[in-house]
Amino acid sequence: MARVLAAVEDLFFGAKILETAQRLQVPLGLVRSPDDLLTAARAERPALIIFDLNAQACQPLDTLRRLQADPDLQDIPTLGFFSHVQHDLKVAAAEAGCDRILPRSAFTATLPDLLRQHATPNPCRACLAFCGRWHGRLGARLVASGPWPRRSPGWWAGDRTHVTRE
Repeated sequence: MARVLAAVEDLFFGAKILETAQRLQVPLGLVRSPDDLLTAARAERPALIIFDLNAQACQPLDTLRRLQADPDLQDIPTLGFFSHVQHDLKVAAAEAGCDRILPRSAFTATLPDLLRQHATPNPCRACLAFCGRWHGRLGARLVASGPWPRRSPGWWAGDRTHVTRE
């Protein structure tokens, strides 16, 4: 499974995210500074970066702008969560380039699904040619076309091989 990075300052909330990821067997890294996040993103190419938009130490808006300015990192999906009363923070995050922004309550409710969705490997172009469907990253944005069926001929096999049409 692909790794997910989370820039979270609140230790209790970070532990909750980490516990959910461990329960789902999704590798998750917690970072607490912008430099750590950018270094980890360059080294690991995570499937998703989660931002606590209220985390001042992580400087989420500045870090989002730096991610978008870097051609090697701009295609990594980002998700930010915020307190539902901070509409101006939501607007600022969208302007900074955050792909998806959720209130903290919605983020907490959908966290297992979000982790599963982004940590599942994406099919390769051969799988696209085989079944004609593409689920996952396409260019710099995610295609929301539904779940990838686990037993379809185009699924990424457990031994890391791809099914191809021959």
